[in-house]
Amino acid sequence: MIAAPAKRILRSSPRIQQAWWAKQSREFNFSVKDKLDTNQFNRILWEGLNGSKSPYPTIRNGASGGDADSDADDKPAGSR
Repeated sequence: MIAAPAKRILRSSPRIQQAWWAKQSREFNFSVKDKLDTNQFNRILWEGLNGSKSPYPTIRNGASGGDADSDADDKPAGSR
């Protein structure tokens, strides 16, 4: 029998104050769909939810099979 991998518990509430979030995301254009730098946005989310001492994942777990810095998933659905 193969053991299932241990599940990581991710925080669902931010560990950082609102002013930090505003500063980190002030350059993002939220008014238009799919105009974000998704890699940068994901890194901000990671740090905001997990803290700056929690390393950003380097191995993807998703269905795409790409690595964490891949831009393959960053394209709008109609442009693939």
